[in-house]
Amino acid sequence: MSLNRQKILARNVEILESETHRISKEMTRGAEVAIAERSTAIGVEDDGGWEASREDSDAGINAAQNCTIKQIENAKQAIRDNVYGICETCGKNIPTVRLKEYPYATNCKPCQEEEEVRANEWR
Repeated sequence: MSLNRQKILARNVEILESETHRISKEMTRGAEVAIAERSTAIGVEDDGGWEASREDSDAGINAAQNCTIKQIENAKQAIRDNVYGICETCGKNIPTVRLKEYPYATNCKPCQEEEEVRANEWR
């Protein structure tokens, strides 16, 4: 592994840890805010629409955050397995520019774009 890739790997480990911590903190803070808002709303006349909308929004945000955490955990496992930065589809090195931009990338850009096209065809 080149010195540049090693530097990026070390930097990305820090980024992945920091991102995991940030998302976990956001999720905890979001849950605390939701509980406080519900507590404040007790006794207030409401048809339930606002709360249902808020819960749908919270569920979507939590799903996205959980997905990101899963991607980060997968990247950390790839680091431990010494396969981080290798495209899961074609087996080539993922360019360092892409890893800087997207530290938990599992595919090089061409393979990722191809995967997205296939995914959109199923919709």
